[in-house]
Amino acid sequence: AVTDGVPVFTGDTTSEFAYTVTATTDGTTPIEGATVVIGGVEKTTDSEGEAVFYLINGKTYVIGAYKGTLEASAVETVASTAPAITLTLE
Repeated sequence: AVTDGVPVFTGDTTSEFAYTVTATTDGTTPIEGATVVIGGVEKTTDSEGEAVFYLINGKTYVIGAYKGTLEASAVETVASTAPAITLTLE
């Protein structure tokens, strides 16, 4: 027998998208070689101070970044409509 009870997830927001984290010293000057951590995944920033993660739209993450004694962190509910954050390491 075939049932019509197949669930359809019309409001499904589990799509991944590229989320860029930029590490800076003052909001504009990039920090190369900083370590960014999201959900246990570590990445190192490039010469532009950027590291790209693939995150799930609408999910809340703890985002941390550090280099030497400088550090910053944020708790963000990420959205594909605003796929970036800038952290100022202090």
